[in-house]
Amino acid sequence: MSDALFPLMYAYAERAMKLSMAAIRQFSRQNELSPAQINALFYLLDSPHASINGFACHFGFSKAAASQAVDRLVERGLVSRETNPADRRVKQLCLTALGKEKVAQASQARRAWLNDLIASFSPEQKAALQPAFQILLEGMNTVFSGFNFS
Repeated sequence: MSDALFPLMYAYAERAMKLSMAAIRQFSRQNELSPAQINALFYLLDSPHASINGFACHFGFSKAAASQAVDRLVERGLVSRETNPADRRVKQLCLTALGKEKVAQASQARRAWLNDLIASFSPEQKAALQPAFQILLEGMNTVFSGFNFS
């Protein structure tokens, strides 16, 4: 491991995470959504037609707590409960158009700092950074290829 590289990469990763988290907290306050509700919306974007059981399992909630959390999202018009066509006894959770819009807005807010940072670089700096980030991304894809992000 490079003694000079580790602290630089660590500092970048930590700062990037803090900037992203701060952006989500600000978005959360502006939209009167808790960070947990935003996480739930992102989960439902990645897991369309999830069941209450799947939702509860993913977040470590009891089924009752998951149902209450979903109720609040349904009341806000962000999530709908729909009958599963394969098993009419099962309700599946789906993002509404408004829910999808909120996820898109949250994603945009989360990466706005990155757009601002890139805009601050000169064309020469951007050209110099591009190959380094390509190497970094390829390394991450190789080392963490089996990692489950869900």
